[in-house]
Amino acid sequence: MADRLYTSNEADEVLSALRFETKLEKATLARMAFALSLVKEGSDVAQSSSFTGAEMKRPTFVGEDEVFMRALICRVYQKRDIGEDAFFSNRSIVKNHIDSGADLLGRMFQECGRDADAMLMRLVDEVEFGGRRETAGHGLDVFIGRTLLQRSELIMEINNTAKHANSHLAIMGKPGTGKTQFILKILADIRQQSNYQTNFIYFDYKGDVVDNERFLEVAKVIPFRLLQGGEASP
Repeated sequence: MADRLYTSNEADEVLSALRFETKLEKATLARMAFALSLVKEGSDVAQSSSFTGAEMKRPTFVGEDEVFMRALICRVYQKRDIGEDAFFSNRSIVKNHIDSGADLLGRMFQECGRDADAMLMRLVDEVEFGGRRETAGHGLDVFIGRTLLQRSELIMEINNTAKHANSHLAIMGKPGTGKTQFILKILADIRQQSNYQTNFIYFDYKGDVVDNERFLEVAKVIPFRLLQGGEASP
């Protein structure tokens, strides 16, 4: 199993230049290039035969998203699964799309007048796979229930300022009516919809949330127990 690959020299030059312009890490830009090429080129992407660029380590590029990336590739390539070499190596699908996507990013940057913010906004518009769109803190729509008579869905558009002057929320009810479970459901939905880029701090005064293993797993929560014996501890 390869733990690294080498981009083409052309791709490395583009990613290095964009790193300077956007202040983003090269691995982040490489992931953007991969996604853009996967959408634009799909399974018709050209095989890259250049390995004279920078090293890209598998843990740095893939992070915790290998299953997600594999799923995207399998969908685009209409495969049930892909082997290790086909996934990440100097002859892999990932490398082909990084090199191809870097070229696309470079051209997009030029078309946006060398404006990094404009390029990133255009990228968000262009890279959208079917199904739910992952966001990073905007456009968060949370299902909160159905009306009693019509059974119509109630969607809380948290960041839609056209509907809400602010995003404040009050949850009221008698003890035992499910207020805590309701807020946990909202928090888990926000975390998942934002691809875990939207964070929160929850003060668990009663101590009934920190032991909720299902919620901690779904929302990828890191619990801390503060001031235990005079010391803060995880």
